[in-house]
Amino acid sequence: MTKTNKIKIAVTGDEGFLGKHLIKVLKTRGLSFTTFDRTKYNLLNPESLKGFVTGKDVVIHLAGANRNTNFKLSQTNTLGTVGLLSAIAEYSPKTRLIYASSSQIYLDQSYYGLSKRQAEELLHWYRNNAALDTLALRFSNLYGPGGKPFYNSVIATFASLINEGKTISVNGDGKQERDYLYVDDAVEAIIKATLHQGKFETAELDICSGTQTSLNKLLEILKSVCPQEIPVEYKKTLSGPEWRINKDNQSAKELLGWQPTTSLRQGLINSLGIKTENTLLQIKKLVKHQDSRGMFAEVLRPEDIDNPAFGQMSINVTSPGETKGGHYHLYKREWFCVVRGKGLLILRDRATKKRKEIILSEDKLRVVEIPTNNVHWIKNIGKSDMFLLLYIDKSYNSETADTYREE
Repeated sequence: MTKTNKIKIAVTGDEGFLGKHLIKVLKTRGLSFTTFDRTKYNLLNPESLKGFVTGKDVVIHLAGANRNTNFKLSQTNTLGTVGLLSAIAEYSPKTRLIYASSSQIYLDQSYYGLSKRQAEELLHWYRNNAALDTLALRFSNLYGPGGKPFYNSVIATFASLINEGKTISVNGDGKQERDYLYVDDAVEAIIKATLHQGKFETAELDICSGTQTSLNKLLEILKSVCPQEIPVEYKKTLSGPEWRINKDNQSAKELLGWQPTTSLRQGLINSLGIKTENTLLQIKKLVKHQDSRGMFAEVLRPEDIDNPAFGQMSINVTSPGETKGGHYHLYKREWFCVVRGKGLLILRDRATKKRKEIILSEDKLRVVEIPTNNVHWIKNIGKSDMFLLLYIDKSYNSETADTYREE
């Protein structure tokens, strides 16, 4: 494979949902690429593609149809792919082809899935008989900003209806589940496949979140991040087979070093941002705990940012002359930073009984880690309220508080 900064890429389907996001990232990363000019090239005419594929290191084939007649689906998804494969084999056999397939290839009842599966079989044939380097990326249900309502995904439809203040109609009981993948995560998989060194050892990879989510769960998350009411009505009962596909992304992790990084909650917030005037999102209302000494509030917890590894961020306001603390932790680690005012941090090691005092103030910003098994206090020694920012590596749970007052 050519060095990253010199690699030559050609892209079909650059005007589609996934293609637009890919082009944006290719530009951002300074990668050289050519897009498909329909006035010059025709996927159904391999001879016309000579100039498109010749000299390219990688062709990323995104062009396709999601919804159309069966004939059009086969013509676009299957015949268009064999036209491109034929051109690469004839004019540029060292060119790698990355094909945007779909998890619907696993569904016998989906003609769209059939057209994609047939295209994959053609990739296999050219791998085995023409020694082409090909890889099919089987994307699950893609969503994100710019999705076309009633076409790209149910999330694009929901986002559009919410932004327009309309009622969301759900067919069935809302329990039907799908695997939803944020479009930027899909793009990252394409980039990693593009820059992969050496010939691919496998012919296809499942590119998915690995998590099944029901429509009811989608609606629950949307309601939690939207300031306005979301009217929902449930209509007729669904008939026919269940379109549930259980796949994981382990092979993509092993081969490409890829895994999704965008939580469903964050992806839904980004998707809602299509029309920002109606989606000024309030992520969390803080609960203030007040007494004569001041105020305390939890700012962020793991569930707020969909990151179980995150602990807890809080803010503590202490009135002049007041002291807070007087406890210790056996396992929980804390970090203190006074961002307004002036405080005296007092630490006493329970084992050695040694005492340490540290001044923390807005004039000299610094973060201090509170050692475990140390009783600690902080006193406001300034003339105005002291604002203390705290990070704790474990979020508070009343059943496992790990907070002890000295006996």
